Amino acid sequence: MPDCQRTIACTPNNAAQMQAIVKSQPALLNVVKSLQTQGLFPGLRGLSITLTGSPEFVQQGLDALTPLPVDSIERNLPALKGP
Repeated sequence: MPDCQRTIACTPNNAAQMQAIVKSQPALLNVVKSLQTQGLFPGLRGLSITLTGSPEFVQQGLDALTPLPVDSIERNLPALKGP
């Protein structure tokens, strides 16, 4: 079955969950803090998360990332950092 994709933007309704996801992942938190320091990231209002995987995974929304193993974030950090 092909992978599905869903992008979830931070909203007032999910901001607490987004913040918890970022804070639970040291590597992701460091990237966010670095981008904020450089003035490149305005905070949670500029955050979106794209889920890619099976329909069952994507259907879970942000709940699919809670709790998220640290190694899965670290494995994907090169993609998060960009060019």
